[in-house]
Amino acid sequence: MVLWTLENHTISVLIGKRSTSPARRQWSFPGGTWDPVDGKDAQGKPDYRTTALRETEEETGITFGSTAPLKPIWALHLPRFHFVLFACHVQQYVFPSSLSEFSAMHWAPIHKLPRPLVLFVPSQIRALKRHVKQRKE
Repeated sequence: MVLWTLENHTISVLIGKRSTSPARRQWSFPGGTWDPVDGKDAQGKPDYRTTALRETEEETGITFGSTAPLKPIWALHLPRFHFVLFACHVQQYVFPSSLSEFSAMHWAPIHKLPRPLVLFVPSQIRALKRHVKQRKE
């Protein structure tokens, strides 16, 4: 899940440096694998929204209620692998209370992201920009 805020027309995101494989030492957003405990959606498909909330809490200690304003903004479906990125707009910076799979995590403007980034992050940032632009219109 990408947590984002907007200040002075600048989008900033909470991004972390992975401490575990895959993607060790690369910067990405909290996320992980759907688990049966996450349940299924109304169509009987894996509930990736619940997965995003659970993984964000597990990896950062940041919790949101089940009514959190999440918006799916990016997806990639491959055989046996399904990636869905949810965006959550926050009014002010929130900070991790714990880091389980990151060695560092901080807020960064999207035009000054740390490197190296996990492979999909640039396309996810483009999707976030489109999402923010659509919200303004």
